[in-house]
Amino acid sequence: MTDVAEVLGRRGGSATFAELRTLVSARAVRSALASGQIRRVAKGVYALPAAPPALTAARSHGGVVSHLSAAQHWGLGIINPPALPHVTLDPSRVRRRTGLPCILHWASVPALDDVTTPVRTVLDCLRTLSLGEALAVADSALRSGCVEQDELLDAAGRLRGPHRRRIFEVAALADGRSESVLESALRALLIERGVEGFVPQVVVQDSGFSARLDLANPRPPYRLGG
Repeated sequence: MTDVAEVLGRRGGSATFAELRTLVSARAVRSALASGQIRRVAKGVYALPAAPPALTAARSHGGVVSHLSAAQHWGLGIINPPALPHVTLDPSRVRRRTGLPCILHWASVPALDDVTTPVRTVLDCLRTLSLGEALAVADSALRSGCVEQDELLDAAGRLRGPHRRRIFEVAALADGRSESVLESALRALLIERGVEGFVPQVVVQDSGFSARLDLANPRPPYRLGG
């Protein structure tokens, strides 16, 4: 018979009782709980002791991992890790009672395996973060290829509600050539100061000398980074 802990491991460390029952018996679940192999995090929701906190919190509340927590899940660049998991709940669903703390958001969102899709993750970060932190996430999403520039702009253009214009403007600033969150943060600082024309990874050549600058203005005399 399939082991309960093994099933939870394949599910990212947590699952509902109904999901477990498709592969293991109720007796096996009770036995694993009694032995400490698994723990109950909400009514009808079980997790491994070392399960990923964000995914466990999301499933215990009946929602999905979102915002900065989803950015971490997808391996995107972030400047400041969230103090608590971000979880988004569908307004039509009833929130489960659980003792796991989180930062709650309410919206109907597209998700993959209980985590907001990469595009939705970036949009949520553009909506809620400072320019530097938002660009760090968006730049890395484009750099990794999990989100395409046209895809991001199209999704941003179809948004409705508050902050729609800002989200689209920041999405248009995202640049996959940026190679680190620090480059993204520095570019954001220049933009906020009204300094224009700086782009990532500029190649400079002169009399046989060649170098690549992390951030530079291709139009002289301004250059920065290296």
